[in-house]
Amino acid sequence: MLHAHNWVAVVALCGALVWTEAQSEEDLAPACRTVLLQQDWESCNWDTPEGTWSTDGSWRLCDDGVCSPDSAFSVSCFAASYMGDGSLFSPTYVLPDTTWGERLFLRFWHWYGLGDCGGFGGCCYGGGYKDSAFAAVRRTGDPWEDKLAFDCWNSIWHPNEVDITEYAGDAIQVSFRLEDNCGCAPRKGWFVDDITIERCRFCADAGPTLALTSGDSVRIQASVGCGTPLYYYSWSPCAGLSDCYALSPFAKPQSTTKYILTVLDSANPPDTAQDSVTVLLCSNDMNGDVNYDDQITAGDIIYLVNYVYKGGLPPRPCVAFGDANCNGTVNSADIIHLVNHVFKSGPLPCDVCTLIPGTWTCP
Repeated sequence: MLHAHNWVAVVALCGALVWTEAQSEEDLAPACRTVLLQQDWESCNWDTPEGTWSTDGSWRLCDDGVCSPDSAFSVSCFAASYMGDGSLFSPTYVLPDTTWGERLFLRFWHWYGLGDCGGFGGCCYGGGYKDSAFAAVRRTGDPWEDKLAFDCWNSIWHPNEVDITEYAGDAIQVSFRLEDNCGCAPRKGWFVDDITIERCRFCADAGPTLALTSGDSVRIQASVGCGTPLYYYSWSPCAGLSDCYALSPFAKPQSTTKYILTVLDSANPPDTAQDSVTVLLCSNDMNGDVNYDDQITAGDIIYLVNYVYKGGLPPRPCVAFGDANCNGTVNSADIIHLVNHVFKSGPLPCDVCTLIPGTWTCP
C-alpha cells in the first residue's frame, strides 16, 4: 500500500491538462466508513461475540509491559507472534451483500521485525531464505488466498487494508500466518492490533467550516475515499482558491464563500461524490450581524429574538454569528449583549471566528 500521494496527469476539464493529487487508501475519509466487526483484543482473550479466534502455533495475546513491544497500538492488549511457524485464525464471519458503490475492507494495525534483511536478521542474508508474514482470506472450506505479504521490518505501528468486496455475501475467515524460514536472531516477530471489517461507500468530505480575517488564507481540510483510485478533484467556485483541481487548496476569498467539491474516481464509468465547505471572512463587527446586512442594528436584535424564542430563521451566515458573547451557545444572554451594544454603546460582539471550527461549525 502506498503511504505517499501519487501525482498523475489528468485529461482535462475544459480542454486543459490538469495535474491533480491522487490519494492512497491510507487517506480514506472516515465519514465514508462503517465498522461492521472489530477485534481490539481488549478482553485479552480469544473470544469475540462472533466466535473464538484460534492459533496453530506461536501466536499469543499480550498485555502492556508483559510483552515486547511495550504497548499496543490502542489501549493495552494485542496479538503477537515471537517467531516460529504459526497462524492466527478468525472465527467465521458472514459478510453482508453490497449495493452499487459500496466496498468491504479488512483493516488492521501492525508492526513486524523479520529475518533476512541485511543488517537486521542478517544471518540469513544471501542464503535464499527469509521470514515472511501473510494476511489471508478464504471462503469457509476453500483454500486460503494470500492478500498481503510482508518481510524485512517496519518497527512502528501502521495500518494496512485489503479490499474484500469480492467476498460480499459469503462466510469467510481471516488469518495472519508467519513462516519462520531463518531460525536465527536477531528478530522480533509480528504484532497485530485493532482488526476491523468495514463497509465503505465512495464519498467526499470537504472538511469543517473555516474562518479567516481579510488578507489571510486558510487550507481546506478535505478528504475522499472508498471509490476506485485514482481520484480527480474540482472546486466551484474557483475564485479565491490556490488550485481548483487539488484536494486541499488554500482559500483566500474576498467574502464568505461556500465551496463545492466534486470528485470523480477511476471506475468505468466513473462514480461522482460531492460535498461543500463554508469559508467565513470574519471581522469583529460581523459577529452579531445575524440578518447579514453588514450592520448591527435593532433589526438584528429582533431577528435573534425570533430565532431564540419563536423558532425563527438561524443567524446568517451561520448560527455561530448569533453567539455575541462567545460562550458557545446562542441564547438570551446574546440578545442582551446586542441590546447593550446597539442602545447603550456597549462593547461590540466578540470575535466568534476564533471559535470556528473548534466550538462552532457551519453547514
